[in-house]
Amino acid sequence: EYAGTSRSKWPVDPHGEAWDAYFWVDDADALYLEFKSKGVAIARDICDQPYGCRDFDVEDCNGYRLCFGHKTT
Repeated sequence: EYAGTSRSKWPVDPHGEAWDAYFWVDDADALYLEFKSKGVAIARDICDQPYGCRDFDVEDCNGYRLCFGHKTT
């Protein structure tokens, strides 16, 4: 699938679940609903995390995993 490409996260996360970027937003729930309504492929549904954030992941058209979230504490 990604033959001939190099992605720095792959050696440390062979399952492809590590983020390539984290975006801080004011309201992750609203953005999640907007993305879903526009057909964006959600890689991980929104949820509260033990590190004090509420976030979700998408995978962009180039295979990068992007996380969007806000602090819950």
